[in-house]
Amino acid sequence: MKKGFTFLFMLLALMLAFGQQTPIKKSKVKQVVNGKRYIVHVVEHGQTLYSITRAYGVKSYEAYLKKDKNKLNIGDTVWIPMANGDESIPSNSSYKYVEVKQGQTLYSISKTFGVSIAELEKLNPELKSSPLRVGMILKIPLKGGEKKADSSTDKNGKRKVEVLSAIPPPVDIPVRDRMDKAKIHVTLMMPLFLNNIDEISTSKFDIEQRRRRTYKSFTFIQFYEGILMGLDCLESLGYNVVLNVVDISEDSPDKVEKAFEEHKIANSDFIIATLFQHSFEKAAELAKENKIFIINPLADRPEILKDNPYVIKYMPSIEGTVKNIINVIKKDFKDPNLYIVHSVAKTEKQWYDEFAAQLEEQKNLKYTMFSWAASNRLVQMMKNDENNIVISIYDETPAKNKAYSNNLLNKLFSLKKTTPTLFTIQNYIKLYNDVDYNQLQRLNYHLVNNTYLDYSNPFHKEFIDKFKEKYKTEPVGDYALIANDLIIHFVIGLHNRGSEFWKEPNIPSNSNILYPMLFKRSNPTDGFENQAAYIYKMENFKLRQVNRKR
Repeated sequence: MKKGFTFLFMLLALMLAFGQQTPIKKSKVKQVVNGKRYIVHVVEHGQTLYSITRAYGVKSYEAYLKKDKNKLNIGDTVWIPMANGDESIPSNSSYKYVEVKQGQTLYSISKTFGVSIAELEKLNPELKSSPLRVGMILKIPLKGGEKKADSSTDKNGKRKVEVLSAIPPPVDIPVRDRMDKAKIHVTLMMPLFLNNIDEISTSKFDIEQRRRRTYKSFTFIQFYEGILMGLDCLESLGYNVVLNVVDISEDSPDKVEKAFEEHKIANSDFIIATLFQHSFEKAAELAKENKIFIINPLADRPEILKDNPYVIKYMPSIEGTVKNIINVIKKDFKDPNLYIVHSVAKTEKQWYDEFAAQLEEQKNLKYTMFSWAASNRLVQMMKNDENNIVISIYDETPAKNKAYSNNLLNKLFSLKKTTPTLFTIQNYIKLYNDVDYNQLQRLNYHLVNNTYLDYSNPFHKEFIDKFKEKYKTEPVGDYALIANDLIIHFVIGLHNRGSEFWKEPNIPSNSNILYPMLFKRSNPTDGFENQAAYIYKMENFKLRQVNRKR
């Protein structure tokens, strides 16, 4: 009787277990690998390899788990082989099909084929739920005169797939010669808030001002002072520069247009513009009309580069940052297990796509794109493994980011025997005043930081000392450093190479530039973006650069 009861109990438990499995929603994402076609399925809570493969009608041993992971976890990728003759791409005489290669983005594909991103997403609905991947097959509308897709087959009757070129064809961008052979004319457009200058009071008897800690007019003052530091350096090297300073304190395209005319900005050799969003958009539009290169020192948004080859973005690109992180990992860590921790936020999409694309090219790196929704399993997964690296690309709202960072640090810190290494895209030290340095130290914390004044670097120390001597205060934050580097880089480049400099605006390493830059275009019709990203790590409770260029 007791044995029978035990058997019934076990049978009931098995029935409940199978009954509670998460239903499998079949993926529509398809990829080609080494000539074989797969359906790409991302594991969700409650799903097993058996339940996934059964839903697709294949054997479990036929599935391919990316990337050679022994355990199936939420967020892992399972590739389901497609049956021979399975026509994964519906036949339609109005379309052709292309295979995505490394380096391609939706934007570059849309430009290559003259189709909007919205139309691409409409024709390829899987793009709305899954990022663009190397090997993905996209449906592209045919242009007038192109052959119909249903006649594009090989001798075996299989559909031909066009392979996209990873390197876009060059485009000739018109550039102007220098306006003045003897001098370089630079316009600095920035919010100096000169109309608010009367608010400043230095009288100790001014009771209203006694508790005031800041003034609008001081917001960007160290950027201006950094420009002057750079000009002092250039003058000592024999360069002759004329600086035209234009105060644009409001986010007003109309005032930008008026300033272009009144201050004769079109006569400049180049523009440095720390403007608010809409003001910069107008300034960039006018720069393009006048064929003047305009440099944005502070914006992170890659959108400012689109369709304007005259815009130059200083903040490091996602592509360059990911490349430098991977290079540091390959150099400093032996056979690591990578966990790229993410959520489903749109703000992460470009980071997710870039990490997925670049890691796909690495033959010897094991990685998992790990969803934070399964965070309770993160510690368990790493508990018995050595040499784990967590790369956080999580980016939601500021409040969620704060809660997430605390949670992540606590979870990783709880691993006493197998402490992982943590890389973050965001600078936890700068963002969170209450961050626990003990946690960062033990987690071998790494971050990207192109604006850190490093007292252990002799070039940085010299800059700090000169700034203190000139302005009787230390440089605070990023502005002075960035301004100094930009004015020196572009004046030297333009002076030495003339208009040819704008075809590839890079110069040899210079000791007066604190963070050397490397600019390139991702798309021939877009602007230049800085690819140089500098990685620091926490060592003895101080930051030390690990990929020093000089």
